[in-house]
Amino acid sequence: MNALLQRLQIDLPLFQGPMTGSDTPQLAAAVSQAGGLGFLGCGMRSPQAMREAAAAVRAATAKPFGMNLFVLEQPTPNAATVQAAIDRLAPLYADLGLPPPEAPA
Repeated sequence: MNALLQRLQIDLPLFQGPMTGSDTPQLAAAVSQAGGLGFLGCGMRSPQAMREAAAAVRAATAKPFGMNLFVLEQPTPNAATVQAAIDRLAPLYADLGLPPPEAPA
């Protein structure tokens, strides 16, 4: 777990759930400032609202935070797209000492 904490530049294995509609930039900043990873739920925010919320977090802390988006439609990537994603993630898995990801059958 230490490798993951180091990569994320956080002190605690604490991740704030991105709660679209009930989170605030102040909450995300407080979680990040305390050593966890604060998140903004962005599924219902406009692009401008996302920029404003991110700016508010950055104004409150220099610590890292996340912005969560969700996909409303079921994605249907082709095999080449899936393999390209796996290839891109493989170095991260190796850095964290995890087995390499595998393509679904």
